[in-house]
Amino acid sequence: MLVSNGENLRHFEMATIELGRRIVASFESHPEGKNFRIGWTAMVSYFSALGYWRGYKDAKRHYAVLDPTDRDPNGRGKVRRAVVKMFEKNLTLSAKEICERLDEMDGQHLDARRLSASFDTRIDKKQKTVHVGYAHGRPWSKVHREPYVKMMISRLRRRVKAERYAKEWMERSERAFTDQH
Repeated sequence: MLVSNGENLRHFEMATIELGRRIVASFESHPEGKNFRIGWTAMVSYFSALGYWRGYKDAKRHYAVLDPTDRDPNGRGKVRRAVVKMFEKNLTLSAKEICERLDEMDGQHLDARRLSASFDTRIDKKQKTVHVGYAHGRPWSKVHREPYVKMMISRLRRRVKAERYAKEWMERSERAFTDQH
């Protein structure tokens, strides 16, 4: 069963909790019911955690390949970390709002290159490097509609959303057999 939205997720979660209760209740009629219940709960918790951590480790390995630290050109890592922190607080921020906040953060520091970055892009069919940030005279709020900035923000939004979703599922799997509603 695919869970595509919050309503389906809540329905799926309630059905899973009810099924878990029924299985645990069916153990009570057996002479070794308590031991079965404890073993079954431990086994399900183990496989839930194993599935989560394997997926988490795979995702981290993929991030390391796709986004290695030595591949971060000219300060983009600082910009990415700042945007990720913004998304952790509010995932619905628009590109314009993010760029305005980056400008505010860039102007608050003595080191003018703190939140500056360079992007490789095509301009008039030629490969160019575009420098963004107050240190380069091109504020973030002026380039919020550029494809390279929108793509960076979109990728970071997807990444934070996927991590949040994975953590939520892990918390739900831990609660599924420990909560007695």
